[in-house]
Formats: sequence, structure tokens, C-alpha cells
Amino acid sequence: MKRSDGLPLLLGEEGGDHLRLGVAPDAPPPGPGWIAVRVAARSGGLAGRVTGALEPAALAAFRAAVAALGGAPRGRAALVAPDGFFALRLLGDGFGHFDARCELRDLAAAGSRLELTLPVNRRDLPAMLAALEALLATALP
Repeated sequence: MKRSDGLPLLLGEEGGDHLRLGVAPDAPPPGPGWIAVRVAARSGGLAGRVTGALEPAALAAFRAAVAALGGAPRGRAALVAPDGFFALRLLGDGFGHFDARCELRDLAAAGSRLELTLPVNRRDLPAMLAALEALLATALP
């Protein structure tokens, strides 16, 4: 797992199937306390990008659930945008491997949707946690 400039959370490999999540500095959040984010994904020959907003509390809860996965490899962690533009669900197999099930929806384009599943290993969790911390830091006043 390599970091991507501008979108700190990267699942998968930049040159292959992947999901990236980061702050969208050019998109205003819908209200105080929200984080404007951009999500980009690629799966095979399909690629998509959406912009929306996440609540810091939901992002913090997801970060805590991801942290718990290190000690509970059969666990789950989910981050779902309230308006449905983005969802990321991690499901553990009990052996240190996780499926990252990702969904992006372009709500303005009559609900166009891109779904992909990416493999994640327990050793990828520290980089995920650091990226989530970086996203949460943008919400601090």
C-alpha cells in the first residue's frame, strides 16, 4: 500500500485496482463541522471519482473500528456517507486478511454506481490509521 499525493488513504495499488480517499479542498462542506472529501476508485477498466462530505464523528468511529481490527481479525468496520455517495466496509476473515468492499455513487448522474472489493492485509492497517488521522486533523479548528 503506497500513499497517494492529495488523497492520503489508499487501498490497493495506485497502478492497479484501488480506492483513494482524501480532502477535497475545492469543494465546500455542506455545513460547519463536515469534511469535504473526494473518493477515487479503479477496478479493471472502470474508474470513477465522487465528491461529498463526511461527518468527523463517523470518520472517528470508523478509525476506532479499524484500530480494533488489529486485535479482532474477524471484526468489521464501516464508513457510510449519510447521503449514500460513498461506502467502505472492511470484513475480516479471522486470519489477518480483510475484504474492503467499496461503493461509489454519482448521485447527480441518476445513481451511477461503481462497486469493487479490494484485499487488505493486517500489516496495511497502520497506514490506514495514519491516513484516517490525517483526514480527521483537517476537521480540527
